[in-house]
Amino acid sequence: MISDDRTTRTNKSIIYACTHIGGNDVECLFEAIKSPAFLFLGDPRELYVNLDGLMLYLNGVICLDSYDKEDRYIAKQTAISLLRQGGNLMIYPEGAWNISENLPVMGLFSETTEIAIASKAEIVPVAVERYANSYYVSIGKNISCVDYRMEDKYYLTEILRNELANLKWKLWENNGITSRLHIHKDYKRLFLNEIFVEKDTSYTLKDVTDTMYKDKGVTLPRDAFAHLLDLKLNKQNAFLMRSVGEYKKHR
Repeated sequence: MISDDRTTRTNKSIIYACTHIGGNDVECLFEAIKSPAFLFLGDPRELYVNLDGLMLYLNGVICLDSYDKEDRYIAKQTAISLLRQGGNLMIYPEGAWNISENLPVMGLFSETTEIAIASKAEIVPVAVERYANSYYVSIGKNISCVDYRMEDKYYLTEILRNELANLKWKLWENNGITSRLHIHKDYKRLFLNEIFVEKDTSYTLKDVTDTMYKDKGVTLPRDAFAHLLDLKLNKQNAFLMRSVGEYKKHR
């Protein structure tokens, strides 16, 4: 634990809104917050493939199929009901593991702030980072949602994302600066291999890209360069093939 700035004197239910960097951070985050909470889990397959899924089920989990609109609605209403009854919730607003090379926090789904506004719960932002086999956590201040209306959910979502990004920077500053010379040239592949292999999970890289939040105003490199794979090469367009390599790196 690097820092804990949350308000302890509150009679409100709490939504712990956490960043997400891999399957193992669930246990680390629960250990850090030291508070009972229902886990909002967007991958129901995990409940059926390993012991971790069974333990989550026994300890309280709101499970949903991320691809099913009706299932997402039912899960959201269940979370609101539990919070209104005095329970707490842990949720990952990014919707997927953050495996980006340059985003401290990915775009956030607005469901977290919708649930908070509807239930009048407070949001506590929580950032987690990993270095080798060690996890570091920073907990931010409570965000009150009492004065927000449902039409403010996107504005509140941006506030939450900014707070999570600030907490991420705090974790990075704590770890210090690393020289580029000490970073393996194939670091991303090695990192992905670690987080996917070490965890007994059916979660795949495709699941990450399919379930992450997608801003309609932002075009990803893999989408921008996708047309190049169907390009018929000739002397006039040969220079474009340099971009194909860029596309393949981002697929």
